[in-house]
Amino acid sequence: MLRDGDCTLEITNAKEHFSQAMSLAEAEVPIRREKAQQAAVRQRRTGERRCLAEEAEKRELAADVAWNEQVHSIAVNVAFPTQPKLQVDELEVDDGSDDDDGELDISDLRFGTFAHVRSTRLAVH
Repeated sequence: MLRDGDCTLEITNAKEHFSQAMSLAEAEVPIRREKAQQAAVRQRRTGERRCLAEEAEKRELAADVAWNEQVHSIAVNVAFPTQPKLQVDELEVDDGSDDDDGELDISDLRFGTFAHVRSTRLAVH
């Protein structure tokens, strides 16, 4: 804020601050330009790498498709021999004439050396 009367001190201080700000800005401009150029170069390189990666992925995908087509054409053209008819031995089948209803009399079985197993009473769980 300026007062009435002699303002030379305030004007001098304002000019000094303004000149310092100008010199600081002039010093910062080249540094900022260089950083902007470096950022542009980095961005361009990133874009180039991304394009190269996409092209490599497309080539790999095309190679995979070609490989799958080759494998499919080979698999389709391969003929496998048919298995010959197996001969089956006919076995004697129980005709069901025994009326035992599937029950087995364990006392008729001979266990030999395992006879003690038959006589042991095991708890049924």
